[in-house]
Amino acid sequence: MRRKKVFIAIVILLVLGLGLFAEYRRRTGDIEFEVPGMLSGSWMDGHCHAVSNHYITYQDDEDNLVVYDILSNKRTKIRSASLIEKLLICDPWIVWEEGTAEGFNLNGYHLPQAQLISICTNTKESRDPELNGNIIVWSENDDIYGYSLQDKIRFPISMDSQREGEPDINGNHVVWKEYGEEPWTTKIVGYNLNSQKRFLVRETIAAKRDLQICGHYILWLELSKSQQDNREVLLAYNIESGEVIRVSLEKVGNLGIDSSGDIIVWDEDSPITSSSDIYGFN
Repeated sequence: MRRKKVFIAIVILLVLGLGLFAEYRRRTGDIEFEVPGMLSGSWMDGHCHAVSNHYITYQDDEDNLVVYDILSNKRTKIRSASLIEKLLICDPWIVWEEGTAEGFNLNGYHLPQAQLISICTNTKESRDPELNGNIIVWSENDDIYGYSLQDKIRFPISMDSQREGEPDINGNHVVWKEYGEEPWTTKIVGYNLNSQKRFLVRETIAAKRDLQICGHYILWLELSKSQQDNREVLLAYNIESGEVIRVSLEKVGNLGIDSSGDIIVWDEDSPITSSSDIYGFN
């Protein structure tokens, strides 16, 4: 009888332990779960989505902009929005670019207060928004602008005579491309929000793409100088030392930064196996 009771107690403890472990995994993101109203194919059919540590924001199957709280399993509709071009989240802020008949709207939303913020309305050339902390940057009419979601203040970052676009932000630093008059002539320019000083990162005729900031590095893909192939290599600029270094060895495929913004990952073609290997850098 005693053995039977011990066996039953062990089974109960195992069941409770598995339940707690499953709840822990759900809360820490280590298990798959279904998000209510999210299209099963929405990762590929053009419906925007963005993920943070605690929230998933997305367009549902009725073209509503929705935020899903992973911890509380609560789903909240923000508003109807059918033409979302880009969706960003950085707790506790959500930002999205929305197409209209007159142009583009750039909106923000504060999750704890359920507060909608209009950043700019019906602009013809408001593109490439990026969000870090409570600061959003974007390009508008070939210039670079910023907006403090906390203070609700818009401010110019660069209004150069050259065309400027594709900005990114991390901490106190902003980076963007400046396009020259000659084909393929591109500068990469950085800017310190605290000192309000700009600095030149790179100026070459080689094509560049996927410009991003990761910690104290500015990274981008650049066409190799070799005349024998058209390989793109990953380069990094150390903001503290001003040094440009080559990070990747072979042709780079997909480039991405994790949610903390401190680690960059990419896949790189292997000359030995004719396949792709995954690398990281911080």
